[in-house]
Amino acid sequence: MDDIADERPRGAAAEEPDEPQEEEDFIEVETKPKFSAFVAGSRASLAIEIDAHYGEIEFPVCSVQSPRTVYLPDPDDPLVRRVRSMKTEREAVKTVEKWGFSPGYNDGDLRLYITDPQKVLNFLGAGLPALRRKGWRIDLADKLMELTDAMPSVVPVVTVRDAPGGAFDVSYTFDAMGHDVSPVEIQAALNRGDGYIMKDGAVVLLDNSAIESMHDVFRDCAPSQNAAARNRDSGAKFEPVALGPLDNVLRPYQKQGVYWMRFLENAGLSGLLADEMGLGKTLQTLTWLSLPHSSTQLPSLIVCPTSLVRNWEAEAKKFTPWLKVLVVSGPDRAEVFGAIDSADVVVTSYALLQRDFEDAYLGHKFSAVVLDEAQHIKNRQTKNAKAVKMLESDRRLVLTGTPVENSVADVWSIFDFLMPDYLGDYETFKANFEEPIADGGAAGEEAQARLKRKLHPFIMRRLKKTVAKDLPDKIVKVSYCPMSEDAQREYNEALAKTRRQAGDAIREKGFAKSKFEILAMLMKLRQISSRAKLEAFLEQLESAIEGGHKILVFSQFVKMLGAIAEELKDRGVPFCYLDGSTKDRLGECNRFNRSPEIPVFLISLMAGGTGLNLTGADMVIHYDPWWNPAVEDQATDRAHRIGQKKTVYVMKMIASGSIEEKVLALQRRKQAVISATVSTTDDAVMERLTADDLASLLA
Repeated sequence: MDDIADERPRGAAAEEPDEPQEEEDFIEVETKPKFSAFVAGSRASLAIEIDAHYGEIEFPVCSVQSPRTVYLPDPDDPLVRRVRSMKTEREAVKTVEKWGFSPGYNDGDLRLYITDPQKVLNFLGAGLPALRRKGWRIDLADKLMELTDAMPSVVPVVTVRDAPGGAFDVSYTFDAMGHDVSPVEIQAALNRGDGYIMKDGAVVLLDNSAIESMHDVFRDCAPSQNAAARNRDSGAKFEPVALGPLDNVLRPYQKQGVYWMRFLENAGLSGLLADEMGLGKTLQTLTWLSLPHSSTQLPSLIVCPTSLVRNWEAEAKKFTPWLKVLVVSGPDRAEVFGAIDSADVVVTSYALLQRDFEDAYLGHKFSAVVLDEAQHIKNRQTKNAKAVKMLESDRRLVLTGTPVENSVADVWSIFDFLMPDYLGDYETFKANFEEPIADGGAAGEEAQARLKRKLHPFIMRRLKKTVAKDLPDKIVKVSYCPMSEDAQREYNEALAKTRRQAGDAIREKGFAKSKFEILAMLMKLRQISSRAKLEAFLEQLESAIEGGHKILVFSQFVKMLGAIAEELKDRGVPFCYLDGSTKDRLGECNRFNRSPEIPVFLISLMAGGTGLNLTGADMVIHYDPWWNPAVEDQATDRAHRIGQKKTVYVMKMIASGSIEEKVLALQRRKQAVISATVSTTDDAVMERLTADDLASLLA
């Protein structure tokens, strides 16, 4: 082996004594290195040296290094330091050993060796390209480079021909640089696992994994799995389209999303918009639905969770007021069934769609059907999934804020709605993808790669960090949560009682002397409103957690925080908690910032609205509105402050048809007056309220 190593002598890294660990207030997170390798040798034997690269830091894999050799700042989180991953380095060594390499016999020699001529040829034919596809940089010694250049390689040649009906035929042959190699010979080598074949006394290198992948692509394109994905318009192009009044509203990446939807529509295909929460999936969809279409006379149908019905209505009113939007919701919804065909956009919930299907939707055809929060149909056997798949439409679109392609058990049902038969029947999908991926190993990785390849053209996903230049540093959205029928009834009764009591108090004492008595009455109304939206809140929180967000939840009601905490315990969701009784405030904050596995921090607005650094969070939810929005802003700034490099998404949850909506309107109407209040207490804000303000709150 010495003659191999002499081509490029490189001694093993010297052992260095461990440096004393500094007591830093940072979270240590392993980071995966990139790899490079230097290969030297001949047809008889090879030596390989592997280096790990952590940014500008480079050293031999699995070599002894000081613990602080790799201790890098994280560009997205000032509280994190990226450290070396020995696990990933050991996996790199195992990857090379799979191709026949083994360690040498000398202590401190970090090189690996092959001394079997057959294994040498397998590595040169299949191993080298496989490592390069993994992103490794591979350099060859001069003599080895000359050797491989002299060996011909098999190259697949794919031919595409037009076929009747706008379809096309695809076939392939093999070119071995002048050598006549048949598919039978290649298949025999694949069956043996060889990376080469002998032809006319010469070695012909064979990239067997690439050829197997090509075979998989052709298997995946079997007609039985792709009837729904045929390109019905060969002239479809991905190009800008006129967006009308919304051209100056949408950000550049949002325009790209609309162009993509239009492209799929023109190609006769469907798609899944999986942008991260807060990037404007609703706005992009409404823009797409507002464009002229061949079936403009038909309405579009949006199906979403109950908690989002009013949000769609509010967003449409704000951005596309020229569209006639019909909301099918509430106990009296049957009265509007007859107006469905005359609407531009119909909005309903999954729960109501299945109940109303025969009376309202059976026999109707829609221009488009849009499903928001796709996870609601992830189980193919639920009533939700079965109902939406019976809807008739020209176009289909699914929205989600979570990476659907990673949820193998769910993806079949979602694509069965988008493009039936594209992934085959469920049993075939289960055998080809779900079970191999669940089993793991090389077969699982290969099945995962094939699945992503099939899904990629029909999924668009952008993250905040990839479109950061197009975003403000804080995105604020109001989420309107409908109350249940029982909660609405309880609220209406309490509202009527409050009106009577407030009127009596004012007549007896006058408005000025009754303010604080009335404040207590209003507080009870707000507490009823707060309880009424718990289910809607948990629904949206679940989506945020699935999307990988770290979330601060603020409420002014400690009892409400306690109720949320109990719900999270029942669901097995880890969380941190802080209210006025919390002794170790800093310890609880550090636990949240340093623990990626804890996604939620429940915080009392007054106890935790100031003095905390929680830049580990990228999302803030205000469970209930405060009289003074300045208090909410102070709480938001626990995450949105110096050191935060992510865009912070802020959601204000408002119970529809309640005093919370009136508080929000009051904030907007009297922003300057309220903000000028020196104190942020209820009492101080109440001092500035007029009789007209009270009338609007109780209207």
